[in-house]
Amino acid sequence: MKNFLLFFLSLHVYAVDEELLNAIDQNYAFKEQIVFSNNIEQFSSGYLIRSENEVQIQINEPFKESYTYKDGYIKYIDYDLSTESFFDVKDLNNPIIDLFLMKVQKKALNIIKINNYYELASDDLKIRIKLNSYGFDKISYMDNFDNYHSISFFPQ
Repeated sequence: MKNFLLFFLSLHVYAVDEELLNAIDQNYAFKEQIVFSNNIEQFSSGYLIRSENEVQIQINEPFKESYTYKDGYIKYIDYDLSTESFFDVKDLNNPIIDLFLMKVQKKALNIIKINNYYELASDDLKIRIKLNSYGFDKISYMDNFDNYHSISFFPQ
């Protein structure tokens, strides 16, 4: 989930799409599948928990770690290695992080809706976002190393 989502006819999400904004506001359990370019698979799972000014991603397997956004910074904790570090969100260029922090940062993103999914593209990633009646259903993308990521979400 470390990598977490603009092309064609872009929509200003804040002004246009309540469905996506409502999905961003939800709490989720998630499962991520990564298929590496050599066809080896890795799975992880955890939770995405939101409060008014904070977003936390807790990963429970295969390693226990957390990412907490608050006041423009992300606090990273690796519980298995007992390490902690901080990142300024401005230094990160990650469209998935931008998507999940869009409302707390009051940041507008250009996202297009194509049939039953959304697409967010950056210079190096094209991320497909599928919603269901509750919120996020699946986010999928190919990373810079040709590894396929598929993240499924479940309501909490």
